[in-house]
Amino acid sequence: MEEIKYFRLEYNEKLGKFHYDSFSKRKEDIINWETIAMVIKQSELEQFLKYVSEIYPSMNDTSETIFPKAIQIKNLFNRFSGISEL
Repeated sequence: MEEIKYFRLEYNEKLGKFHYDSFSKRKEDIINWETIAMVIKQSELEQFLKYVSEIYPSMNDTSETIFPKAIQIKNLFNRFSGISEL
């Protein structure tokens, strides 16, 4: 039986980058990092990152300097996971 891995997903809007690690670990330098999901399965994480790159293809452009705000990424995650934004 395959072990299911869980992660904490964080996003830095200044860098336009995601960070994920074991949900039981906390990133040492949390300045400018917003938690998007406290616990997310590896398969869902991969699907969400693909979804983000389809919605915001410029995030893959290394010359880009303006990235989506953390609240936009959180709202996108909520839509992706079916969570109401109420």
